[in-house]
Amino acid sequence: VLPRQIRAVCWMPLVTSTFSARFDCEGRGYKYFFPRGNLDVELMRTACQDFVGTYDFRNFCKMDVGHGVLNYIRRINHVEINLVQKNEYDEFDMFCIDINGSAFLWHMIRSMMSILFIIGEKKEAPSIIKDLLDIEKYPNKPQYYLAHEIPLNLFFTKFREDVLGEDDLPINTEMANKWHFNEESFRKVIINLQEEWCLENVKATMIYEMVKSLQQDYREHFPDQPPIIRQNHTLSIDNKKTNYVNIEKRAVASSLDERLAHINRKRKIDLVERKDE
Repeated sequence: VLPRQIRAVCWMPLVTSTFSARFDCEGRGYKYFFPRGNLDVELMRTACQDFVGTYDFRNFCKMDVGHGVLNYIRRINHVEINLVQKNEYDEFDMFCIDINGSAFLWHMIRSMMSILFIIGEKKEAPSIIKDLLDIEKYPNKPQYYLAHEIPLNLFFTKFREDVLGEDDLPINTEMANKWHFNEESFRKVIINLQEEWCLENVKATMIYEMVKSLQQDYREHFPDQPPIIRQNHTLSIDNKKTNYVNIEKRAVASSLDERLAHINRKRKIDLVERKDE
């Protein structure tokens, strides 16, 4: 009964009614895919290691103070950029960044990728990551655009083994993390993805061949012009802009304290209005 874009591979028994798919998840892994374009991928590989560790990521997320999110400290365990598809022309090479951590904030990965794209285009030094992780240096988040959402995938989750029962005592965890697979359902998922891959890859290959042909004609007719390499610009609005403004010179968003003060004022106003009614 699920739509074609959603498929279940396996299921796990609910060992306790207090189990939460969100809060009992202690590990998450994301993948973000992107083309080389004109990016310096080696520079991005070096820079992304500065994310590893426990930091306050308030400058790499959309602060959700209105829903009670006040703690922006998260731990990133592993970040790695790998080549996943080699092409005839280097600018069409496809890469994937793997980011693993315990938990993530709203728009955190897309914010991290946005800054990495800027670094890859050499519009900012790799040190900008450490600077933005320094809350004393940047108490207010500089305004920048999020990277595109399409390449982002939540790829794996790891759930707690020490599940507590309704009496807050550890229960038998033999059932926890025991996933049940059905061969027929599993087969259907693989077939579905193969069909999706076939159609999408045919489209991508057709466009790739068109671009190759047009690039050759362009070089022939306009030999004095630089090559057109803008594959990765689709994923980053900041990189589309010709009048780039450095992060340190940009306008900043409200700080956490300012957001809290605004919400408290709003709540007081709402309370007064309700009393008047």
